[in-house]
Amino acid sequence: MGRLAAIEIGGFVLGLALFAANVRATYWIWTSQELERPQRIAQTILVWLLPGAFLAIRYELNPPPEPESDPTVPKVSGETQYGIGAGRP
Repeated sequence: MGRLAAIEIGGFVLGLALFAANVRATYWIWTSQELERPQRIAQTILVWLLPGAFLAIRYELNPPPEPESDPTVPKVSGETQYGIGAGRP
């Protein structure tokens, strides 16, 4: 196998991976309940015209989860469970 053939195979694999990612992003866009029809159309066009745009779509439709707060720690600094300056019962 020559060097040129390996490059061609690598390009084919990369193109196939990009195509699969675009198909999946298009599926996410059209099954999302958060977007209206004009937004879906615009984002679908964006995904297919800009390589790698599926990453932005994935992040937008699946944002990272926010860290859970510890229920034993007061939400506002300086306050206790019983209020500012309150003594323990």
